[in-house]
Amino acid sequence: MNFFSQKQKGVLESLRLYNNEVRYILEELIGSSDWISYQDSDNNPVDIQIIELKKDHYCAVIHCEGLCAVDDKQLFIRNAVEFVIKQKKLPVSFENIAVGGLVGDEGRLGCLYRLIGQTPLPVHAYTAFKLPGENYVHIEDPRTGLFDRNEKLQSRTDDQICCFAASVLFYFCYKNLQKDNITKNTPKLFAEIYKNSELRALMQALENQVGYSVTTKKQVINSFIVQLLNFENPLIQDEEKRSTELQCTH
Repeated sequence: MNFFSQKQKGVLESLRLYNNEVRYILEELIGSSDWISYQDSDNNPVDIQIIELKKDHYCAVIHCEGLCAVDDKQLFIRNAVEFVIKQKKLPVSFENIAVGGLVGDEGRLGCLYRLIGQTPLPVHAYTAFKLPGENYVHIEDPRTGLFDRNEKLQSRTDDQICCFAASVLFYFCYKNLQKDNITKNTPKLFAEIYKNSELRALMQALENQVGYSVTTKKQVINSFIVQLLNFENPLIQDEEKRSTELQCTH
């Protein structure tokens, strides 16, 4: 098992994460490790946990190592979540459950694999999320696009910290589910998180450690988890700011 594998006596060589390191981050962020495995007819796997947020309100947390071989990714995730809902006999439908987690999929060079008739490798991490009431899961790339003027959490040129950046998006959307009244849809939640300069600085600090820091990867992961758990949710900050502004106008 490759877990926190790093033969390091010098600088931090990489922050690319193995599958079980990603799983470890998810488990620490949600405080649970009760996974249920699902495979479709083509043997594409995904692991799911159902977290009860409050009475009859649930979130399906997903962890999928690779979606590259899946044609309809949203349908695959839906089928997996519905399988677990049925298995656990929960009083909720796919439309009324929140879904979130991390999925691996092809990176920017995926099209080259397809040109030569090969399935791309899952070299990049994405955030999957949907709110209760939304019909499908949004799969979001946390890396800034090559021609995108709006910064995301991972810079255009970095190929190291996608798992960390995707975890940030998932975690704050997940924590936002604790609110009774969510006024934004999932894409707007992502956009609000991207605006947070402190989070972007945190991600930049991670990028800067590769090739320079003498911290081990295990230490980086554990420090990152602690920072997220103690970070004020930018989505809640935004709602509180708007509420204060409305009060000031009256």
